[in-house]
Amino acid sequence: MDYTIYFYDKCSTCRKTKDLLDKHGIEPKYHSYFDNKLNQSELEEILKKLKMKPSEFIRKKDLYKELNLESVDEFGLIVAMSENPGLIQRPVLVRGDQAVVCRPPEKALELINV
Repeated sequence: MDYTIYFYDKCSTCRKTKDLLDKHGIEPKYHSYFDNKLNQSELEEILKKLKMKPSEFIRKKDLYKELNLESVDEFGLIVAMSENPGLIQRPVLVRGDQAVVCRPPEKALELINV
């Protein structure tokens, strides 16, 4: 079965996850969502595979606070993530109808060993 990884190449966790996948002979399709932003339906599909709500998936660091997203509803968070890729957790490994946020990178093993 094919794998896709949603990543940011400047992220050290993304690079470590790539190294882990290489070590296990996994050659995923790479999607750099900073270069090719995810639209709302793509984000909804990833969230469905992760079995997560947007509020559980969004990065709640500086940009989240800067954009005052604390009181935004779930749909609004999806819109914010589609417009601001820095809000998206990374990396995300997808295989079929399952996905995992690879934080730490070893979380990828959960999907590889399914």
